[in-house]
Amino acid sequence: MFALDLDDMPYLGLMYPGFDVHLADTAGLLDLGKRQTYTDLIDHGTYGPRMRRHAAQCFAGETGVEYPFEFTPLFAQLYPEKSLCSPRHGNTSG
Repeated sequence: MFALDLDDMPYLGLMYPGFDVHLADTAGLLDLGKRQTYTDLIDHGTYGPRMRRHAAQCFAGETGVEYPFEFTPLFAQLYPEKSLCSPRHGNTSG
């Protein structure tokens, strides 16, 4: 499941490895602890591998994408001719 945050800078990221985990967490069936970010489960012992698989398939290995999207590895993968150089991600396309 994705987290979509439009409060300030648009952000789309992985929050849960699946709807099943989201429902179980919402129902209070899981003790996932207090999380600091939307994507904290990527380091979880049980759910981390599934989250990392989704990250590789959906976001070119990243946990999410932030505005401006042209600086993300995912954008570079989809539109190599339009991507911009980003020191944050080490992307040299452009």
